[in-house]
Amino acid sequence: MPTSEKIQVEGVKFRWSVYRQPSWSASRGAVGLAILIETIEPSRRELLVEFTGEPGGHRCMISHQRFRVPNRRLVECIQSAIRAGWDPDSRGKRFKFDAGPVNPN
Repeated sequence: MPTSEKIQVEGVKFRWSVYRQPSWSASRGAVGLAILIETIEPSRRELLVEFTGEPGGHRCMISHQRFRVPNRRLVECIQSAIRAGWDPDSRGKRFKFDAGPVNPN
């Protein structure tokens, strides 16, 4: 099992882990970093935060890229996903949230 980190957003504790590192897909091109988020307390629905693939460089080098997502950015993503309809206590498959670039400018 991948290592997980903890973060707190608006009084709720979450656990997150890297779901997918950036890679190259023949059908999709650059595929970005993805973070899986779930509440510490038992919940029913996970959140999958997907960042956009970073263009540039050779496609073989994408797998060598590693990004650090600041806690502040994760908090923003979780808050945005909640506003977009994610409810960790609801039933259903993972809620996918497109977060844009890892480090928006």
